[in-house]
Amino acid sequence: MMMIMMMIMMMMMMIMMMMVMMMMMMMIIMMIMMMMMMMMMMMMMMMMMMMMKTMVMMMKTMVRMMKTMVMMMKTMIIMITMMMMMMMMIVMIMIMMMMMMMLMMMMMMMMNDDDDDDDDDDDDDDDDDDDNDDNDDNDDDDEGDDDNEGDDDDNSVEGIKERVKRIGGYDGKLVWRRT
Repeated sequence: MMMIMMMIMMMMMMIMMMMVMMMMMMMIIMMIMMMMMMMMMMMMMMMMMMMMKTMVMMMKTMVRMMKTMVMMMKTMIIMITMMMMMMMMIVMIMIMMMMMMMLMMMMMMMMNDDDDDDDDDDDDDDDDDDDNDDNDDNDDDDEGDDDNEGDDDDNSVEGIKERVKRIGGYDGKLVWRRT
């Protein structure tokens, strides 16, 4: 009976010892694990610090780049506005030129209305002359047409010169007179 009790006790003791040993082992393992974890954490912290430095640097560079971008955008806006102003100026000048041309054309048309009518009449006369060249009766008409042509010449530069020469006077050369 005693032996059995002793055996049971021994078994219990052994189990207890085993438990304690296991606990100890577990503690050691846990400690090692904790140490490893701590080491890992430290490493991570170091890495994070390094990363933070790089991140700060990156942020600074980003801010600088943003500033430069803003400056470039400002310059671009100014350039675009200047270009738009230039384009507007050119368009305005073109419109002004067109208006001036239109005015000139209108003036020319207004000035040349009578002459155009004369020219038209002359053309008609010329056509009649071409038709009636064979007839000798129309010599008077031809002479009349010649007079008309002379009148046209009077309106041109050569015609005016001819008239001035006929009257006697300025013949197209400058005359220096002593005073």
